[in-house]
Amino acid sequence: MIYLISKISKEAHKHNEHIASIAGSYFDSKVFIPHMHNPYDTAHNELEFKVFNEDLNIMKRADIAVISMPIGRDCAAEIGWFCGANKYVCVFLVYSEYVSLNDQVALLKSDWMIKGFISEVFVDNVELYKELIEDPIIGSKVTLLKDEYCV
Repeated sequence: MIYLISKISKEAHKHNEHIASIAGSYFDSKVFIPHMHNPYDTAHNELEFKVFNEDLNIMKRADIAVISMPIGRDCAAEIGWFCGANKYVCVFLVYSEYVSLNDQVALLKSDWMIKGFISEVFVDNVELYKELIEDPIIGSKVTLLKDEYCV
């Protein structure tokens, strides 16, 4: 199973579902999308402990974590947890009509600790691939997707 590390705010839903679709197809696996199971319309300071426990239980059962950029602080905690549990963590930086590719890349580039925890970075175009292989932290972790996974 795949756990999607993503913001749960309503504005992120369509992008999260887009990334989940690509990841599910690529890994041929079911994807747990947190906003479909959590009360995304509740302020974070009002979320109950059971929401945390439900997500943590899914994280423990997941084999793979897929990051849907952009992320928030809670997502950063999940990324660190997955890495600490020696689980595979990846990110798909792909075209999306919901979040620009430039924004996705810029946000990833700005978080050096997050980059260190990532096992693999998937990209859907050659120019971005060439750019990211020069990054001192993720450069050796970049994979160019084949066309069938690009939307």
